[in-house]
This record gives sequence, C-alpha cells and structure tokens, in this order.
Amino acid sequence: MNLGLTAIATETTTSFLTSTGRLLRFFFTVLIVQCRLVQKIRDRSKRLQDLNSKFGFLLDVQSLITSDDVNEDSLMPHCADFALAYEGDIDGSSLLLEIMDCRMLFKKRPSSSCEVPSTPEQLLKATIQYGKEVFPNLRTALQILLTISVSVASCERSFSKLKLIKTYLRSTMCQERLSNLAILSVEKDAFDSINFDTIIDQFAEKKARKVTV
Repeated sequence: MNLGLTAIATETTTSFLTSTGRLLRFFFTVLIVQCRLVQKIRDRSKRLQDLNSKFGFLLDVQSLITSDDVNEDSLMPHCADFALAYEGDIDGSSLLLEIMDCRMLFKKRPSSSCEVPSTPEQLLKATIQYGKEVFPNLRTALQILLTISVSVASCERSFSKLKLIKTYLRSTMCQERLSNLAILSVEKDAFDSINFDTIIDQFAEKKARKVTV
C-alpha cells in the first residue's frame, strides 16, 4: 500500500515538474521574443528619426514651395545638416539658393499653367524638365530621398530571391542573366502588368524587312 502511494506521489511530482518546466521554457521564450521585438522597434524608431532629421524638410513639398513660413533662416540649418550628412554630393548653400529659386519660380507661374508639386516625386519630375544644369543640388537631394531604403526588409527580400533563382542547378549562370531574372522576380507586379503582345508587335514593326520583288 505504501509503495503504491509512493509511486503515485512520485509520478505526480514528476508530471508537475515537467509541466512547470514547459511553462518556464514557454515564458522565457516569450520574454526573449518580446525583448528582441522591443529592440527592433527601438532600432526602427531611431532610424526613422535619423531620416526625418535629414529629409524632414523635403517631405512636405507643398509647404516647402508655397508656405510663407518657410524662409532662408528656417531652411539654412536643414540644408547645412543635409550637406554635412552627404558631403561631396550636396552643397548646402547652393541647395538653399535652389530651393528659394524654385519657390520663386512656382509662385510666379500661374496656377492654371502649372500645378504646384505636392510630393517629392512630382517635384523631382518638375526639376528634371529644366535640364541637368538647373537645380542640380535639389535634384540630387530628392533622388537620395526617393531611393534611400527606410528598412533592410526590401534588401533581405532581394537576397532571398537570389537564393531561389541561383540554385546549384544554375551555378553556371552569368551575372547579367542573374541580375535580369532577379529584377523580374522582385518587380513581379510590374512584370505581370506588361502586355507582351504589344511589345512583340512593336519589335516586329522596327525589325521588319521589306523585300521588293
């Protein structure tokens, strides 16, 4: 009788310790995941704050171009910090003058003939229309703003695509073909929207050879 009770007590204790150990492992796992998640959020927030400190004055294009609160004194520190961050690509004083000239240009032009840009992309397209010699620093700043990656997720997805494309069966693939396939895979939405019949027709028209008999 005593041996039976002892066996039951031992089995119960073992089961309790096993369940407790599983719970502890679960809670420790959740705690580790939470700590990593908090660290990732802090890193992302710090990265976004850094980007905002550099590009914040270029994001609100409509206010940058039309607002009366924007002047040389308010723009000067932003242009100086931006030029310091991208030394060699941007001249701070020239960037300030180009922004003021751009403001004057859009203010003098009638609204009926030219719509004021409201996004960095629209402003970049507007500056490109005037040629490479006009607004070079502003154009470069906008290009940096539009091409810089806010996170590394897109870069990691690109490398993941490369692993799927270049397998051991395709180890002899050349770099140019690999790059082209990677672009098609990453830009799948744009690739799916292409009408290949139209492209084939255009190619046939350009390469057509008329033979007179």
